[in-house]
This record gives sequence, structure tokens and C-alpha cells, in this order.
Amino acid sequence: MKNGILRLLSLTGLALAMGCHTGWAQLKVKTNPFIARGSTEALARCTVTGVAATNVQEFGICWSTNDTPTIEDNRTTKRFTQSGYIYHIEGLTPSTVYYMRGYAQLKDGTVGYGDIVKVITIP
Repeated sequence: MKNGILRLLSLTGLALAMGCHTGWAQLKVKTNPFIARGSTEALARCTVTGVAATNVQEFGICWSTNDTPTIEDNRTTKRFTQSGYIYHIEGLTPSTVYYMRGYAQLKDGTVGYGDIVKVITIP
């Protein structure tokens, strides 16, 4: 029993060490559900945690008229700082339903997404 516990602890330590070494970090992206919108633009926020900033290649907001936006649809990294990053989304169509969410792309190509927020632009 004692050897089994020691082996389990040893394997757990090895797994943790491998996770830190190979970058198996817990990438977490949180989309702020409050998005300011106009007829052709919007302002949105997201936060990225769980990874070192040096491992992040790009982060921002992606959007689409389909309900599962990805970075292959539309995306912006255009931002300004006001108590964190605020992303400026331009070129929207009035009276249109959009789905938006934060994203982060790591240098190894991994992409993490936040929750999807439904936004209807003003007429």
C-alpha cells in the first residue's frame, strides 16, 4: 500500500512537471457579457488568464452572424486601454444579429474562446 501511494504521488508529480514543461496550461478566455453597440460598431472586453503573456500570439474579439464565431470569421485586435482592454469592432451592419466572443491564440496555434454573447446592432 505504501509503495502504491508513493508511486501515485510520483506519477502525479511527474504529470504536473510535464504539464508545466510542455505548456499544458489552462488557457481561459472570459468574454464580458456587456457589449456597447451602435449601428455599425461595438465595444467589447475580454480577459485572458492561465498562460504566460509570452506564450500568447494574439488576442481579441471575434464575431459572426452565425451562432459560433471563430477567428476564421471576423476578428479584431484593435483596442485601447481603459481599466483593461476595450476592443473596437467596426464594419457592422445596422439591425443585424451578431455573435461575439473573446479569443486568444497561443504561439503553438492553440485557440481558446470565451463565452458567446448575442448582440443586435441598432437600426
